[in-house]
Amino acid sequence: MLFSDATRGAVQELLPEYAGGSLASLCSWADEVRFKYRWSSALHYIDTPDFRCNYNYDRDCHDSDGVKDRCAAGAIKKLYISASFLFFILSTI
Repeated sequence: MLFSDATRGAVQELLPEYAGGSLASLCSWADEVRFKYRWSSALHYIDTPDFRCNYNYDRDCHDSDGVKDRCAAGAIKKLYISASFLFFILSTI
């Protein structure tokens, strides 16, 4: 069992009807979208060097051209920063 009963229930509530209760049915979304939106292809994975069993943001978060922050974690970081800034602005109004 990968999820506790509470986690499984929470995930089931978040899934859209068309997923048929299956989280796996949505997991390929990033792979499908990257062909339509080519700019996003680097954002759906993180490459770690061969034989490294750890992740280091500064070392590993870059695209194939070496552009820093172009990986899944970089996209999440930028989204978090943007959302935090928007929340701050809205809370001061």
